[in-house]
Amino acid sequence: MYRSSYSLFISKWLIDTNYLFLNHGSFGACPTFILNKQNDYRAMLEQQALKFMVRQLPELLHNSKQKLAEFTGSDNSNIVFVRNATSGVNTVLNSYEFNPDDEVIITNHIYPACRNAVNFYSEKKGFKVKEAIIPFPVENEQMVIDKIAEQISTKTKLILIDHITSPTGLLFPLEKIINEFQHDKIDCLIDGAHAPGNTPLNLEKLGAAYYTGNCHKWICSPKGSAFLYVRPDKQESIHPQVISLTEGKNKTFEERFYWTGTEDPTPYICVGDAIDYMGKLLSGGWEELMNHNHNLAIEAMNYLCNALTTPLPCPESMIANLVSLPLPDTGSPAPLKFNQLDELQERLFHEYKIELFVTYWPQHPKRLFRISPQIYNTLDQYKMLAERI
Repeated sequence: MYRSSYSLFISKWLIDTNYLFLNHGSFGACPTFILNKQNDYRAMLEQQALKFMVRQLPELLHNSKQKLAEFTGSDNSNIVFVRNATSGVNTVLNSYEFNPDDEVIITNHIYPACRNAVNFYSEKKGFKVKEAIIPFPVENEQMVIDKIAEQISTKTKLILIDHITSPTGLLFPLEKIINEFQHDKIDCLIDGAHAPGNTPLNLEKLGAAYYTGNCHKWICSPKGSAFLYVRPDKQESIHPQVISLTEGKNKTFEERFYWTGTEDPTPYICVGDAIDYMGKLLSGGWEELMNHNHNLAIEAMNYLCNALTTPLPCPESMIANLVSLPLPDTGSPAPLKFNQLDELQERLFHEYKIELFVTYWPQHPKRLFRISPQIYNTLDQYKMLAERI
């Protein structure tokens, strides 16, 4: 139904073109070539499990992680693989040494799973959670910094901040935030779920104490591949949530996370392959790919805002390639289950075969819809979306 509306790059993916897929941001989409590579690795595993896991896996993981380290501007020894960014956030909160009177600052744009994690560990460890309320739409980057600063006190121990906010699609001024607050010995834990492959990264230069990001979204590796970066001076106290074979005294940060039990390691191994593959889709490499997706997001944002008479959500400097725009309040009841979707999202899917992300923010009945262009999307698709909405 919608094949002709996609760019020629859609042939690189398994995406069902009977539907208009405008939701790359939620779970990513892995190219067919990388899925085939993953199947090859899985075949190697099943043909000779011990040979693969013990003799071949160390080098495969090292090589993949080395490409990831180069891609994110980090040292190989300062990053470890985890299943997703939520796991990375939980790992740090679980390991972090809090005192009962410590304070952790979050924002109202936090990903719900990370909010749940902060609340859980707050009850378990006794620290206080303070929330910076950042308006949306937002006028400028300084407003983000100012709203966080309003919550800072002498008891502030940690700031958990998004790089790119999941519900609202804002690119936060991360370097300015870190420079502003870390000189007061306040650690920054960065939820970079959407950042790798979406915006350039140099983690060593950035200097955050902790940074976690997904690879399966914009690097387009298989599902269940992400990383946790920990600055060297913070590594001694950070441990995996599952303690297994490579834990022990005098073990390095990298060693402790190497083996947390038997699992399918192929998503991790494919990260390096995905970085190489996606970087060759355009002649200008990753820089051109990220610029293409950013420019398409800006074009789509301007068109949708004009067509729907909606104000711009933020300055263009605060957009990578996620854009969220408001919808009228819903008249339906608040969802009770994880898989209960908004009525508009369901109608678009079932009546028009359009897959669009709709979320309740800041809470039901307020809602937003989010676009997240990948190279297979086109401006014409967002024009069709405007007509349907």
